[in-house]
Amino acid sequence: RHVASKDELLALVGTLKTAGHGIAMVAGPGPGISFAEYAELSRAAGAPLTWTALFAGAGGAAGALGLLDRQAAFGAEIWPQITCRKVVSRMSMRDPQPFWIYPSFRRVREAPRAARPAIYADPAWRAAAIAEIEPKWAVRWHKTTVVETTAHVALLGRSIADLASERGQHPFDTLLELALSDGLETRFEVVLMNDDDDDLRKLLGDKRTLLGLADSGAHVAQINDACFAPYLLAHWVRDQKALSLVDAVWRMTGQPADVFSIDGRGRIAPGYAADLTAF
Repeated sequence: RHVASKDELLALVGTLKTAGHGIAMVAGPGPGISFAEYAELSRAAGAPLTWTALFAGAGGAAGALGLLDRQAAFGAEIWPQITCRKVVSRMSMRDPQPFWIYPSFRRVREAPRAARPAIYADPAWRAAAIAEIEPKWAVRWHKTTVVETTAHVALLGRSIADLASERGQHPFDTLLELALSDGLETRFEVVLMNDDDDDLRKLLGDKRTLLGLADSGAHVAQINDACFAPYLLAHWVRDQKALSLVDAVWRMTGQPADVFSIDGRGRIAPGYAADLTAF
């Protein structure tokens, strides 16, 4: 939801038209903003507008490509950013970032880290937390796995859903007990979104999208997608054959250079920067 008035937003992006170069970016779409507004902002800027993020599985029954079709109807130069990887978060219960949005976790956030195990051990707090998180996490427990631990090495790669079923527990109880028995050192990985492979294959093949959103430094405690480029080449080109090698390299080089108007980059040509990578 944007706080600035539409006139203020149009004035801000209008400076790009005065400068004669640049690109506008929006984090969305979300409540209070629409593709019609994106098109208006792009035209006011006289420049491309990119937005984050278009995830596989978005758009309801029409899928993510349905959103692309809706966007294209406005005729402006709008580039949704996509990612070639599942969006995951790695966390320990020392600082459980994906749970911060729930009211019961306010008590956890306000407590010193040393006091958090006592909160997690409280049955009343657990019951309240489960009631809050279950509507969204019921479908996530089988996508939540043990990924870093020295105390539970035999469980690496196992899903919390499977472990909870074996123990006859609610998955949240299983997650907490694994964490508590390891001094909150065990780290878990949860797939949050972008895991509809069929829809993602279609997005990667649609040249109305811009490959980006690698998050290679913004949230290093939870997400690190520095392997973004080799993953695209290994998984989607070599293994899945969803893209040709030429298209994949162009998606990472020539296409963003053209969209962002970065001169002298993005291809091998006389006068261009010799940024070469050997695979």
